[in-house]
Amino acid sequence: MAWYAINWVIWTTRNDVIFNGKIWDVEQIFEPTKFRVVWWVNAKWPNHNCSIGDLARLLSEGSIPTRGRNTKEKMAWTRLVEGSLKFNTNGASKGYLGDLGIGGILPNEQGDVLVLLCKFVGICDSNKTELLVVKKAALIHVAFRWCASRLLPIEYDKRNVIKYITSPTDVPWRLRQLVIQTLNVLCKISKWEIKHILCTTNEKVDSLAKEGILRPENFF
Repeated sequence: MAWYAINWVIWTTRNDVIFNGKIWDVEQIFEPTKFRVVWWVNAKWPNHNCSIGDLARLLSEGSIPTRGRNTKEKMAWTRLVEGSLKFNTNGASKGYLGDLGIGGILPNEQGDVLVLLCKFVGICDSNKTELLVVKKAALIHVAFRWCASRLLPIEYDKRNVIKYITSPTDVPWRLRQLVIQTLNVLCKISKWEIKHILCTTNEKVDSLAKEGILRPENFF
């Protein structure tokens, strides 16, 4: 880092001497160099800074702090409880206010797919789309009589949607009406839960949601 700072100051000072008639002064090179090194070190390691004097006396003070290796979050697959269903849902959009699609898969405890959803929902923002997915999943579950007595875990890969459903008081005002409508539908289900999953485990539903953007007719 100091090497780049020294060369940059020498180069800019050289240009001033040649083109602007400035007098060469060693102090005018040394001081800006120290200033640049201090600022760059502070920007790179804001919590591990030291003075120029300490760097000159103790070279170990300038060592780069070691970082812990980033580990990817892992999620173990768990089998559904007998007599329960699981709704994997997702939404996709083309831009902030663009065409939006939703997708969903409803398998039973044996892994058999009972419902497959791929639908175009119009033009709106992404947060509203994500909530519409949960509402649609709840409506589908309520519509089937054989689902009334079954546990419904809804799996989603967007934490903000889960927060809106579990903590409706924290919902932005523009989404509050939709959250209330969704909760009213969920109240008709005897037992339900919504939990977060990784995007990598929700790829099939994600592809359905993206396909829904381009579908001329809804697929159900």
